[in-house]
This record gives sequence, C-alpha cells and structure tokens, in this order.
Amino acid sequence: MVGRNYGTYSKKAVIYNCHASGDLYGYYYTGGLIGYNYYGDVQASSSSVDVTYGYYYSGGFVGMSYYSNYEDCHVSGNLTTDGSTGHYVGGFVGYLYYSYSSYGSMSRCSATGDVTTDGNDYYVGGFGGRIYYSYLYDCYATGDVNAGTGAYIGGFGGYNYQYQHNRCYSTGYVTGSSNTGGYGGYTVGTISSSYWDTQTSGRTTSAGAIGRNTTQMQTQSTFSGWDFTNVWSIASGEYPKLIPPT
Repeated sequence: MVGRNYGTYSKKAVIYNCHASGDLYGYYYTGGLIGYNYYGDVQASSSSVDVTYGYYYSGGFVGMSYYSNYEDCHVSGNLTTDGSTGHYVGGFVGYLYYSYSSYGSMSRCSATGDVTTDGNDYYVGGFGGRIYYSYLYDCYATGDVNAGTGAYIGGFGGYNYQYQHNRCYSTGYVTGSSNTGGYGGYTVGTISSSYWDTQTSGRTTSAGAIGRNTTQMQTQSTFSGWDFTNVWSIASGEYPKLIPPT
C-alpha cells in the first residue's frame, strides 16, 4: 500500500483502518502494507499480502520501522525469500527500531503467516526479525519459521536487544542453526508473562519467555497477568486471541 510512510517526532504520519491484499515482490524495505515506516502511527490495519523478497528488511506488515507506533494491526500473509541471502526477516516486521517510550510502541498486534527463507538468512522471526529498543505488549505469532541453517531465529523474535515484551506468545514450528529458540533466538532485555509452545515449535529451549506444552498454552490459567476481559479471549482447545477493538 505504501512504499515509504514518513513523519516527524511532533507530527506522525498516520495510517488508520487500511488493508492490503495480493502478492508483492521486493528487494530492500519490503512490507505487506508498508515498506519503510519512519515516525508513523499505524492503527486498526491489516495485510493478507504474500511477500517474496530479495534481500534486506522484509516483513509481512512492514519491512523497516523507525520510531513508530502500531495498535490493533494484523498480518496473515506468508513471507518467502527468493534464494538470495538476506537479513532482518519477520512475519510482522523485518527490523523494528526504537519503538519505545515517547517514540511509540507495538500493542495488540499479530502475525499468523509462515516465514520461509532460503536457509542462509540471519535475524528471522515469526513476528520480528530484529527487535531493537522497542516495547511490545499483547502480541502473538503463530506461523512456522523455516530458516534452514540460518542464525538468530525465533518463533517470535530472531534477535531481541534492549527491549520489553509483555504478554506475548508464539506457537510456530522453528528451524535454524545457531542461536535458535522456540520464542527468541538471541535476547538482551526484559520478557514478562510471555510464552511459547514447546510441542508445536519443536523447541524445548529459547532465549527468553516461558515454555509450555500445547494443553497449557490453550488454558487461561497459564497466562498470568493477562486481561481476559478487555484485551484477550480464549476458547476451549484454542490459543488466546485478541479481542477486536470497538
């Protein structure tokens, strides 16, 4: 929908209630809704675009994000590399940079598509490839992450540095070589009340978060501190889902 969305600290570039579908091929900064987002405020928007990329910074929703805010945004399309070695690949965002404090955050967002690379990519995640100095609240990823022999691979975030994740989870099957985990591949930061499914991911270890089996991941009492009145809902035999905004 947008190649570059560009605002300023005092005047964010706003995208609200938008949706994109179809197929997209890119090389740098490729996203199902936005390629490059700088001081952007994105709310109540979604993408079902299947993204094929050639090199760096690619995501199912946004490729590269600086100083931006996301609320109630969702992506269901798949992301696939085309055989060229690249970095920063995520089911929602390829590289999330400085979305924290007064700069913005990410809340009530999800990625449900699969992420498949050519096997040589670095920083690959079911939600974010590289998450750097960012705050994420009430988010989840359920797609498989097929990264072959890639490094820094996670069911939620591949490479997570100086960040906060609160009330997030992932369930997808994860493949990778070094620094690969069910939730995170590499972690320096704070993760609280966040989980990954040890059975569906095929991973019993992770850099951050708490591992639980499928039955536990589909049981409300597992999710300590979560708001199942206003933010989350859960049905028998299913994972938690975000309640749509009114």
